[in-house]
Amino acid sequence: CVGGGAAAAAASTINVFAHDFKNPRSLKMNFGVDHAVNPNLRIGFDLAYSFTENNYYSIDRNLNTTPQFFTEGGRPVFAPPAAITTTSGSVNRAFIRADAAFGPVLTIMSDGQARNMAFVVNASQRFSRRMSFQASYTYSNTVDDASISCCTNTGIFAPYTDGNPANLRNARSVADFDRPHTIILSGIVQLPWAIQLSGIYRGYSGLPFTPVYGGAADANGDGTTFNDRAFVGTNLLYNVDLNSDIDTLT
Repeated sequence: CVGGGAAAAAASTINVFAHDFKNPRSLKMNFGVDHAVNPNLRIGFDLAYSFTENNYYSIDRNLNTTPQFFTEGGRPVFAPPAAITTTSGSVNRAFIRADAAFGPVLTIMSDGQARNMAFVVNASQRFSRRMSFQASYTYSNTVDDASISCCTNTGIFAPYTDGNPANLRNARSVADFDRPHTIILSGIVQLPWAIQLSGIYRGYSGLPFTPVYGGAADANGDGTTFNDRAFVGTNLLYNVDLNSDIDTLT
């Protein structure tokens, strides 16, 4: 531990609800059109919008929120230099507490928001009494403050942050589960002897990716790891030498 000697026993974690905590609620709207082009072909489209408020998240009320210094991109660091292990980036949490008698005091808040917009176009074609085909394409965009699917949002469940974990709007971005493009194709064929042959294909675009500092590194010194966004400078020029196996950043 910093300063030598045996490490102190970990202080207890306290969980409390904010006095104005509310259950999440959503507003949803949709509009759709379905049209028969001819007896064998139908096409349609749908528009959907949803807005959710009172999404839950937690903040550590026992974090000393006075930055001790700033790093690249103006990222605040709440741990003093003496509390940081330079080889790993880990932080001695005893030095970041407003009250050293307690560990994290997690207040469950309900100020989070989420928004989703989706567009779906679909078509179905009957080629004969024995054969039909369906196809659909969906474009979807979901933005939220914190994509929390379970547990208390600390550690690996904490929302990504570029500095101050109490600034929820700074963490607003594409949701972790957002898949912008989805294609579904399906068909069915009626075979002799009352046998049906069917198949379905589902294709999805990938999930969003946010590079973060891993291991024990705590880039902002708030006592939580695996949630600090990596700094990516805007003035970096990536040079590729086609005659070399080594690429350089300048």
